[in-house]
Amino acid sequence: MFYFQDTVVALQALADFASLAYGDAGSTSVEVSGDGIQETFSVSSDNKLLLQRQQIVLPNVINFKVAGDGCVFVQVRIHNR
Repeated sequence: MFYFQDTVVALQALADFASLAYGDAGSTSVEVSGDGIQETFSVSSDNKLLLQRQQIVLPNVINFKVAGDGCVFVQVRIHNR
């Protein structure tokens, strides 16, 4: 059973997410580090929909450090060749 208050909370959460993901917030940086890699990705309102990626050699331990304002999606995909 759904309650009206649950719907209001969910809509508020979606609105907050949309303002971070699609608003004109400042810039965000994502620093990726590990064995043999040191890369910083900058995300701003000019390139927020641009795919930025880096190939990483495995095995590896990967660290992510995120700073700034806004919303960033980080995805790691591992596959065998």
